[in-house]
Amino acid sequence: MHSNRSIFATHGLGGIPTAFGRACGAILLIAAFLTTPFPTHAEDAAAPPLNTSLRVGYLAEVPVSWRTGFSDPLRTISRSLATGFARPVDPELPFFTENLIGAESWEDLSRDIQLGNAELFPLHGYEFVEQEDTLPLKALLLATRPKGWQTRFVILCTKSSGLTKLGDLEGRKILIHRDGCGNLVDYWLDSAIAIGTGKNRKGFARYETVTQPREAVLPVFFGEADACVVSLAAYESVAMQNHLQITQKMAPFLAESKDLPGQVIACKSSLSAQNLAYVRAKAATLTWEYGEETGGFIVAEELAFDNLRDLLHTRNNPSGTPAPVSPTPPSAKLQTSAPPKPAVLPKSPARPARP
Repeated sequence: MHSNRSIFATHGLGGIPTAFGRACGAILLIAAFLTTPFPTHAEDAAAPPLNTSLRVGYLAEVPVSWRTGFSDPLRTISRSLATGFARPVDPELPFFTENLIGAESWEDLSRDIQLGNAELFPLHGYEFVEQEDTLPLKALLLATRPKGWQTRFVILCTKSSGLTKLGDLEGRKILIHRDGCGNLVDYWLDSAIAIGTGKNRKGFARYETVTQPREAVLPVFFGEADACVVSLAAYESVAMQNHLQITQKMAPFLAESKDLPGQVIACKSSLSAQNLAYVRAKAATLTWEYGEETGGFIVAEELAFDNLRDLLHTRNNPSGTPAPVSPTPPSAKLQTSAPPKPAVLPKSPARPARP
C-alpha cells in the first residue's frame, strides 16, 4: 500500500517536522553564539599562561630579636602570593598544588634563588638591594599598606626630656619598633647616629626592641623611656587615639628617615615576559594582612629604591663631618584624612652605576 506520509516526515520527538527542527536548531545555535561571553583584553592579561603553579620562596625563620608581633610580613605576603598563583591539579577538584617553599636560613634561600627553585621571592627591601648584584633577581612588585609602599622612621622624645639633638641620646634608653621591616631600622640608625654624632650606634645607647607601636610610644610619653624609634605610620596610629595630648607633649622629631621600601617581591631574572605580565595583572587583585591592616601590591619601579641605595652606601662608607638633623614637629606629620590609594610609581631616569 502506498505510504500516506507527508514530505514533512516526523523524526519521532513530539512529531516535529524534520525541516522545522533543523530551522529551530539553527536559531538556537545562533542565539547561543551571540550570548556567549568572550574574554576581554583585561581578562586575557589575567589568564594563567601555564597549567602549573608559580612557586613562592621565602625565609621562614626570622630572628627572635625582631619581635614581629603581628607575625612576619614576609610570611603573610608569601602565603597570599602562593594562594593567588596556585593552579588546580584537576579543574574538577578544589585542591591546589603545594607551591610555598620556606627556607630555614638565608643560605638556603640564596640556593633556591640561584637554582631557580621558585619564581617569586618576597624579600625585605634592603635584602634585595644588598643582593641584587650577586643573585639572579629583579624587582617585580612592592608590598603596600594603607599609607602606601614606603616606610619612614622617626626618633621621638618628649619636650620635657631636655633632648634636642641626637648627641643627647648617648647612654639613654631607646625603644625600637621595627614595624615588620627587619634590620631596616638598624641600618637607618647606623647612618643617622653616625652622621648626627660622628659615633657608632653600637654602644652609643641602650636599645630594646618592642612588639607593638604603643609599647614604644607610650613609655616615652609617660617618662618610662628616653626616646623611641618607630615608623611614622606606627606613631600616627598611636597618636590618633589621643591626638592632642600625645602630639602636644612630644618634641620635634630628633631625626627622620627618607621614604624607604619595606617589602619587595622579586622574581628570578629568567621569568618569561608572559609570566611577568600575568603576575603584574593578577597581583593588583591580591591582598595580604598585617595585624588589622590590609595591604596590597603595586608594580615596582627603580625610583622606589633610590633612597635605600643611598642609605646603604652612606652606612657602608661613612665620611665627612657629622651634620645636625633638622627637627620636624610631629603634629605637622599627622594626617587627618584618609590617604589616597597608592599609585604605580613613576619611572625614574637612568641612574649612573653605583661605585
